[in-house]
Amino acid sequence: MNKKKRKMVASPGPGYEGRFELAKTRVDNPYDDPKNPKVEVAINKRHDLLIHWYARKTIDDAQYQAGSRLQAIWHNAGIGAPGAIQYDRDTVDVSGQTDPIPDRIIAATDELRAIAAHLGKADYRWLVSLICEGTKISDFSNQEKERKYISKRARDALGYLADYWRATGKASQPIRSEYCSHAA
Repeated sequence: MNKKKRKMVASPGPGYEGRFELAKTRVDNPYDDPKNPKVEVAINKRHDLLIHWYARKTIDDAQYQAGSRLQAIWHNAGIGAPGAIQYDRDTVDVSGQTDPIPDRIIAATDELRAIAAHLGKADYRWLVSLICEGTKISDFSNQEKERKYISKRARDALGYLADYWRATGKASQPIRSEYCSHAA
C-alpha cells in the first residue's frame, strides 16, 4: 500500500489575519522515546514575533534566548494564563488549606520586577506586549516611522536583557533560570 506524504497547506486560522509562514523546528519528543529525543514539527513563524525576528535574522542568538527566557518567566508568573477548569467533573471538597500563591509565581514576579527596573517602564511594557502577550506592532501605531521605532526599541530591549543575563550569543550556553522549566 502506497502512502503519500500529505503536504501541509498554509491556511490561516483565527487570529493570524492571513499571516502564515511555515517552518520546521525540533522539539522534545512528548513520548519520551530514548531513540528519538527530539522530533521535527511544523510551526507558523508569523505566530510569535520572537520566532519571526529570529528566523529573519533581525535578532541574534543572545536576544532570542533572552526573549525566550522572558516568555518562560512571564508564563511562570501566571500572568494571562488561568488554570483549566473541568466543568464536566464533580467538585472535590478540599478540606486542607492550600497556598493561594505558589513560591514559583512569587519568584517569577520578583524577577519580572527586576527586569522592569533594569529596562525602564516603556521598554519593559513594549517588550512584554510584543513578546509575551502577542500584540502586533501595528496595534501601537499606523505610521511606518513609529512602528519602526517601536520595533527597534523592542529589539534593543532584548539586547539589554541579554546583557543583563550575560548571554553572549552563538558560542554561549543557553540562558538558564531557576524560574524557567526549560533552557531558553
